[in-house]
Amino acid sequence: MVSSPVAMAFDENGRLFVVEMRDYPEGRAQNPHLGRVRLLEDTDGDGIFDSSTIYADNLAWPSAVACYGGGIFVAATPEVIYFKNNPDTGLADDRKIVFSGFGTLSGGPNPEALLNSFVWGLDNRIYGGAQASAASWLQWGRGRRSGYAWARGFFLRPAKPS
Repeated sequence: MVSSPVAMAFDENGRLFVVEMRDYPEGRAQNPHLGRVRLLEDTDGDGIFDSSTIYADNLAWPSAVACYGGGIFVAATPEVIYFKNNPDTGLADDRKIVFSGFGTLSGGPNPEALLNSFVWGLDNRIYGGAQASAASWLQWGRGRRSGYAWARGFFLRPAKPS
């Protein structure tokens, strides 16, 4: 049902989002990109996933996922992207880059500096690992400070995009 899984997250409905990094390490330049997020569902309630749908595709080096607000945050270096399926088609209809600039050393994306390991903190922030050149505040939505990046990681305060 999945190929080259590197990260996964359950949403509030028991669905499983699986990040497939099928383009690592040499396929990043291929277009469309081979990375994708697959949605697994248990449609008959027996506790076994029996449905597999490509939720989002054309992602370069996707490496982390976190569920939020009916959608998902996905790390695809150099970006963090928010995907959401509005009319319940099974595919992510909305795609919004919420942060950019991660994992770029010497001007281009670096396979050794991928965003990784989204984890919910007790303070309701999502933390992740990243290679960054300098600390800086990140802004999303209404321009408020919604995240912070430092030398080896970052956090973001989820808020629905405006």
